[in-house]
Amino acid sequence: MITKKGRFLIRYKKIDNEYLESFNFDKLEEKYQDIKKFYSFEKDLNLIRICFIYNPEEFLFFTGREFNQNWMCAMVGYHNTINIFSPSVMEKLTIHKKESIFDTISHEISHLFYGYLRLVDFPLFNEGIAKYHGNNKCNNKINFHLPSLKGGKDSRYNYGVGHLIICSIMEHFGDEGAKKIIEFLRESSIEMSEEDLFNSFKKIFGMDADSLIELKGGKEK
Repeated sequence: MITKKGRFLIRYKKIDNEYLESFNFDKLEEKYQDIKKFYSFEKDLNLIRICFIYNPEEFLFFTGREFNQNWMCAMVGYHNTINIFSPSVMEKLTIHKKESIFDTISHEISHLFYGYLRLVDFPLFNEGIAKYHGNNKCNNKINFHLPSLKGGKDSRYNYGVGHLIICSIMEHFGDEGAKKIIEFLRESSIEMSEEDLFNSFKKIFGMDADSLIELKGGKEK
């Protein structure tokens, strides 16, 4: 079955009718606008496809990836598509609750904008920004280590530390923080050394990354 709610086109099965009837698409539109503003994105994504997935085989078919990690529940695809496990199977197949679907879709919308802007492929920032938009509540006091601004293969680092560094920036700089983040990413490249990246960070933000971390409670020694 397929239904359209504003800019959102949803593919689903009858079992999820009740969930969709109660889903707040007006609130999702507001979140979309907030994310668009964060990225200073001028154009509109006139149609965003939300494809509910019902088993690991469909996950492989729609995403091209094996479903072998139960923390994974969604992934963006071509043509503004968000592939996500449906409310009826989310808690059976993943560690996530169906109540998190709104935040997860918001997370994936952030990835769509990051991709459209062709920002440098730094998992720390791509995942950090996306998690910020999925859940911008941050602890008042944190403790983390920042050896790399690029991120890496450790998803816990990219999601966890990435989220916290974005929270630190946004809480300290307000709306200007988003502009500084995008400026930093536009002036960065995958070929740059970590030393050059940390120097660029200091130039753009007016303080080094460690000092920003310390404002949020310190760093791991």
